[in-house]
Amino acid sequence: MVRNIITSIKGSRKLQRWRKTANREAWQLQRDNPLEVPFHMKPIARQFARDGLAVFSITKLTGGKELLDGLRKEFREGCHRLADEIESKQNALLSPHDEKDGSKGYIVQFRPWEDSPQYQTALGQLALHPDIISLVNHYFHLYSKVMTPSYWNTLVSGSATPRSSQQWHRDYEDVQVVKAFVYLNDVDDGNGPFHYMRKTHAGVGRWTNPKTWRDSEGGVRAHEDDLFQVFDPQRCEKITGTVGTMFIADTKGYHRGGLAIDRTRELAFTSYKSPIFQAKGLSAPFENLPENVHPAIRFAAQP
Repeated sequence: MVRNIITSIKGSRKLQRWRKTANREAWQLQRDNPLEVPFHMKPIARQFARDGLAVFSITKLTGGKELLDGLRKEFREGCHRLADEIESKQNALLSPHDEKDGSKGYIVQFRPWEDSPQYQTALGQLALHPDIISLVNHYFHLYSKVMTPSYWNTLVSGSATPRSSQQWHRDYEDVQVVKAFVYLNDVDDGNGPFHYMRKTHAGVGRWTNPKTWRDSEGGVRAHEDDLFQVFDPQRCEKITGTVGTMFIADTKGYHRGGLAIDRTRELAFTSYKSPIFQAKGLSAPFENLPENVHPAIRFAAQP
């Protein structure tokens, strides 16, 4: 226990250096001109800070109902455009010759733009939604950057054996990583619900780990039995829900998802990082941003 506390203190110091030294400009911008978390999002912000996870309906967002309609429309259009690829990948997954390696071949990802991301798309407006940017920046204590958003069509795996990110893991893109998901169809045990181990994103939980191993892609994974020996199983939350269920997670905490057994999982996805982290960022700035957006949103929209 003493060792874990000491490690937690060191981790807290590392987090402060990440904010105030490595990301000093973004930290100062958030301190001097924050995009304030609106009143209706404050309970979500508190839950997120406490647990590393918050689950809510997308209709909690300003204009959320209309945004959901737009996301579902863009998702259907993308699936129609990629119908041949989706069918080919699904057939490969169901083939007895599928090698079941560590890759994410069970997910078809796509965007409603070809080159530069477009703000006027539903996916662009989700990624740069003021309610979400304000929450993420409040959590980071600095202005954040959007990583490439996308739609995910999670295909039926053809096996109940998890692979890749279907297994318990932490994300290592940055010191803190926030990801947001919106279910575009009903999700239950049959089509790959997201699982999260609450309170493993910060404090002692952030720096405590079970026995781990590496899959064929080099990802660090943990078996559930080993995880439950270290963390209380009661802290494990399975996110099932109807269309429009939304959740944000600090994926430094242990999580898994995407094991679709009998039908596909459809979702919109976006994620956020600090400016200092260069990989997986936008390749170009968002286009067609309104002139009057808050500086925090304009900052997030730039590579």
